Amino acid sequence: MRNRLFSFAALCEAVLSQADSLVHPAAAADPLARPRHRGFISGCLLTGALGLLVLPLHLAFAGAPGFAVILLMAFMLSQWPLAMVLSQTGRLDLAYGLSALVFAGFLTGFAAVSGGPASAALFWLVLVPLEAAQAACRRMVSLSALVCLGAVALLFMVPLPEPMPGSLAPLTVVLAACGAAVYAAVLAGRLVSDVRRSRKVMEERHGAAQLLSAHSNEAVLVYRPDGSMGLLGGSLDPMLDVPARQLKGDWLLQRLHVTDRPAYLMALADVRETGGPKVMNLRLRRGASEPGTPGHADYVWLRVTLRRAADPGTKDCVVLTLSDRSREHAENEALTSALGTARLETTAQSRDLARFGADLRGPLKQIIDYAAILKSRDGSGLATGASSSEAYAERIEETGQQLLEMVDTVLSAADMDSGARTANVVPFDMPTCLSGTLAELQDAAARAGITLAAAIETGLPVYAGDQEACRQMLKCLVLAAAKATQCETELTLSAKARPGHILVEMSGDPWLVLNAGPARHFITLAEKLAQLQGARLKISAVRDRCERVSVSFPLQSSHTDGRTSDRLETNNTGQLQNIA
Repeated sequence: MRNRLFSFAALCEAVLSQADSLVHPAAAADPLARPRHRGFISGCLLTGALGLLVLPLHLAFAGAPGFAVILLMAFMLSQWPLAMVLSQTGRLDLAYGLSALVFAGFLTGFAAVSGGPASAALFWLVLVPLEAAQAACRRMVSLSALVCLGAVALLFMVPLPEPMPGSLAPLTVVLAACGAAVYAAVLAGRLVSDVRRSRKVMEERHGAAQLLSAHSNEAVLVYRPDGSMGLLGGSLDPMLDVPARQLKGDWLLQRLHVTDRPAYLMALADVRETGGPKVMNLRLRRGASEPGTPGHADYVWLRVTLRRAADPGTKDCVVLTLSDRSREHAENEALTSALGTARLETTAQSRDLARFGADLRGPLKQIIDYAAILKSRDGSGLATGASSSEAYAERIEETGQQLLEMVDTVLSAADMDSGARTANVVPFDMPTCLSGTLAELQDAAARAGITLAAAIETGLPVYAGDQEACRQMLKCLVLAAAKATQCETELTLSAKARPGHILVEMSGDPWLVLNAGPARHFITLAEKLAQLQGARLKISAVRDRCERVSVSFPLQSSHTDGRTSDRLETNNTGQLQNIA
C-alpha cells in the first residue's frame, strides 16, 4: 500500500512537470491564457491518475465494482482525452464545455442507478453550469443548463429499474450538499484566481502602456468606417496640448489645417482602396481653441503615416501613426533661411568683386599707358618741359593713390569677413579726430568733386573708443559719397553732444544717395567699424534723393580696459587695414 502511495506521488509530480509541455503554442506566450491552460491540463491528468489508483484499491478491498463505481472510473479516466483536446486545439472554451457535458452525463447516470429523482446526485447538477462558466462562453453555459434540465426531465419521465446489487447506497442529503458545496468552492476559487490574474495582467499592461506613452513622441490611431477616431497607443497630450477625452468623433479632420485637408482625404481614400502606406506632413491645430474664435491659432507639424488595418475583419479601418516634427520643421526652415542668406551674401560679394575689378581696370590701364610713354626711347609720345613731367608725375601719383585706396578697401572687406578684431580703446578728443580726418581727405575729396565742410560743436566730452577705427569709418563715409555722387556736392560733417551719446551726422547738398549702388560696400564697412566700438550707424532720408548718415557714439562704454577690446559680435568681423 505504501509503495502504491509513493508511486502515486511520483506520478503526480511527473504530471505537473509535464503540464507545461502540453500547453498549446498559441497560449504558451500569453501570460493570461497560459496559467488557465496549465491548470485545466493538470487537473485532468491528476483526475485520471487518481482513477488509476482507486480502481486497484477497490478491487483489493471491496471486490468487483458495481455499475456506479464503473461510471465513476469512466468519468475520471475521460479527463485525459479532454486534456489532449485542449493541448491539440488550444480552445479552452471547447475543453470546458466538453468537461461540463461529461460531468452532466456522469451525474445523470449516477442518479439513474442510485434512486432516480430521489437521488442525492441531483444536487450536483447545479454545479454543471458553473463548470461551463469557466469557458467564459455564453453558448457553453446555455448548452450545459439545457442539458441539466433535460437530464432532470428524463429522470422524472423515464421509468428506471431497481438499483443494481452492489451499487452505492443513496447518500444522505447532508453529505451530498456538503460535497456539492466543496466542489462549488473549488470552482469559485478558480474563478477568483482567474479574475485576479486578469486584473494583474491588465495593470501590468496598462503600466507598460503609460510608460511607453510618457517616453514616446508618437501616437497610434485607428480610423473606423463610421468616421470616428480611436487611440490605440501613445499620448496625444504633448502633441496637441489637449486631453484625449476631449477628442471625440472625427476630431483629426476638424483640427487639420484647411489647406492640408484635400491631401489628407485623398491619401485616406487611396489607402482604403489600394492598401499601400502613405506618409505625409500635416499641420494640426494645437490647444483647446475652436475654429472661429478670436486670436491666432497655433499649429503643430506632424508626420502622418496611414496604413490599412492588417486584420481581415477590419479591412475598412485605417491605422494612423502621428509623430511630432515641429522641431525638425523649424530646423529645416532655419537652415533654408540660412542658405538663402548665404546665397545672397555670396551674390553680393561676387557683385562687389566685379565692381572692384571694373574700378581697378581704369587706374591700371592709365599706369600702363604712362609707363609705355616713359619707356619710349625717342620720347615722341612725351611732352617736353618740366611742367609736363610734373603733370605726368602728379597723374601717376593720383592714379596710384586711387588704386591703393581700392586695394585697401578690398583687403579690409576680406579681413572683416575672416575673423575677430580687437579694438584699441583709449580716451581721445572727438573734435580733434574729426577735424584732422577731414583735413587729410580734403585733396582726395576735391578730386572727386566733393567739398568738405565741418560744423563741430565745441565742448564735446572726451570719448573712450578706438580712434583709428573712428578715422577709418569717416574715410569710408567720404569714399561712399565719392562713389555715389556724379556732380559737385558739398558734404557737411557735424558733431553734437546729446544726453548719453555724441551724435555725428553727414549730409550732402544738393543730393546724396549712399544706401545703394557702388557706395553700399563702403557703408557696410562703416557700419562694422561703428559696431566695433558700440556705436550705431543709421541712414535716413532727408528729402527726395538726399540721405543723411547719423552715427551715435555712446558715452557709457562697455570696455573694461584701455588697451583691450571686445570682440565684434557680428557675423562679418575682421582685421581692418588703413583705407587711405
